[in-house]
Amino acid sequence: MSNQGTVDYATLHDFLFYFVAISFLLLGLVFVLVVSEVVKLGRKWLRLRPAWLGGQNAEGDLPSATRVEVKLSYSDHQVLEALNEKVSSLSVEVTRIRAVFEKGPNVARGDSAKIEANSSPRSEKADTAPTTSTSTDEKLESMRLVYNAAVDDKQQREIFREKYRPEELGVTNSDARLRSPKLPPLFDLIDGGNYLAIPLDGRSRFAVVPRHALTVRDSNYSAGGIGEVFHCPDYRANLRYPRVRVVKPAIFDLEGGKVWRLRTRGELDLGQAQ
Repeated sequence: MSNQGTVDYATLHDFLFYFVAISFLLLGLVFVLVVSEVVKLGRKWLRLRPAWLGGQNAEGDLPSATRVEVKLSYSDHQVLEALNEKVSSLSVEVTRIRAVFEKGPNVARGDSAKIEANSSPRSEKADTAPTTSTSTDEKLESMRLVYNAAVDDKQQREIFREKYRPEELGVTNSDARLRSPKLPPLFDLIDGGNYLAIPLDGRSRFAVVPRHALTVRDSNYSAGGIGEVFHCPDYRANLRYPRVRVVKPAIFDLEGGKVWRLRTRGELDLGQAQ
């Protein structure tokens, strides 16, 4: 009996020893796994925490999957160009509506003139009917409104240039005309010209307006051809007109790709003189 009891105690002692050893081993493994997860969570928090806690939100500190997603969302340039075109069109439409309904000194006189023309007899409208098509008339009117809105708004000037791609046009013999005013003006594309030419029909017909920020004065009114290209009913010699708006663009024909000829004279609202 006593020998059998001694064997039982030895076996139990060995069992308990192995049980405790295995338990400590498992607890050690669990501890290592928990510490590993805590370290991972800590690193993730350090990457994504807000800037006011000292986090870094630069693209290089984001997870790689996030960086790939950001690059993909900005890589389609065609989509961006289409969105930019939509925004530009909406801006033009807003400008057109504002110019039609706005009341005050910033409204070009051409808007009220247009309303009066619509209420005049049909015979009078026939006398002044333009020779261009309806689609061209709509383009000219939209262009005129955006141009006038840009007189006091540099951002609108950028929209005008992006939408209509104007070319700079000038009088190449202005110096000679200062000495001999009876000389006819010769027009050509030159840097810093007093006019902006917008193509209407390929490269054969252009709408022409004064360049933005042009101050009309005696020199460019006479030698620079402003007075011949545009009707300016309010012009007075020895005065300066810094805020010019377009009532009607002038129309030029480009013959043979070389010779610029005035087809239809335009009209300007010179605004307040100085």
